[in-house]
Amino acid sequence: MSTVDNGEMFLPLVDLVYMADDEDCTKVIATITKKFPTAVIHDASDEIHRHRFEVYGDLRLSDFWKFALEEGFVLNCLGFQIGLLEKDSLAKQIARDFLKENRT
Repeated sequence: MSTVDNGEMFLPLVDLVYMADDEDCTKVIATITKKFPTAVIHDASDEIHRHRFEVYGDLRLSDFWKFALEEGFVLNCLGFQIGLLEKDSLAKQIARDFLKENRT
């Protein structure tokens, strides 16, 4: 498990998020830090992957993914996408629950 030192403790990696451009990246980071003020955002961009950042914090993964789903950026979360490939995963359960709650 990856961690980051925030000066007081090591925080676990919640997810790695890929966005399309600087504007989307800025908006999503602001949305995340407003909802989760203790989250630490680390720029993970490199020469190949631009607009990529890591979210660290003492957050429940299910809370983060539910929030990302409601805000419309869950498919930008690498951990969530990988979870969708697993047979019985938290990602699939969150997606099923969201669909049940939002069917009209």
